[in-house]
Amino acid sequence: MKAPPISKDLIEYLEKEFPTTFILARPDAQPYEIAAMVHKEIGIQRVVKHLKAVHEEQQNEDPLNVYEDT
Repeated sequence: MKAPPISKDLIEYLEKEFPTTFILARPDAQPYEIAAMVHKEIGIQRVVKHLKAVHEEQQNEDPLNVYEDT
């Protein structure tokens, strides 16, 4: 399945909205709470990284941003 066009604006928005962060947990947090926060952050960063890679690949395929339906 071919990905839809990913805009630079979307990538910039996602990077601002979901920056890489440090996990801050309460000192009395349970291990499962910390694990859930870590897994959530990893998931967010994987999605942003994937979309950024797709965008870069699309730019290499179509450097003038001329998306044509075939």
